[in-house]
Amino acid sequence: MKTFNRSMVYLIPFLLISLIGCSTSGDVVGDPACRYTLNSYNHVYPRHCDPSRFTSKSKFGGAGARYCNGLPGGQELCDTVQAAPDRRRVQPDGRICYDKNMGHVIGTSGEQWARVVIKPGTGEVVTQFPENSAGCR
Repeated sequence: MKTFNRSMVYLIPFLLISLIGCSTSGDVVGDPACRYTLNSYNHVYPRHCDPSRFTSKSKFGGAGARYCNGLPGGQELCDTVQAAPDRRRVQPDGRICYDKNMGHVIGTSGEQWARVVIKPGTGEVVTQFPENSAGCR
């Protein structure tokens, strides 16, 4: 018959963390990390960065203008919002929507909220834009 070894008690938590994995990011458990791709940029830029196109859409401006700075700018916003969203919803089509109060104006009409929508599985950004309040549906 085997005897109980006290060192096993100290080893078990370490083994569980090693097997399960440990993440220090603020991502919601189970959500893929967001990826701002060229497809993301090609959707977001004309709608939410270029003031001469899609005039009815909200636009990044002021401090938020940096989120229109190519792939790095878009990825920065996605990472910031996903790390600590104020609201997260899975939409009927399965996409994951995050809203975050950025604490300062990021839009040309005084918007302080950012919305990011990603595809489940891949984490590819579908869209992201400034908003007046949380409203993921």
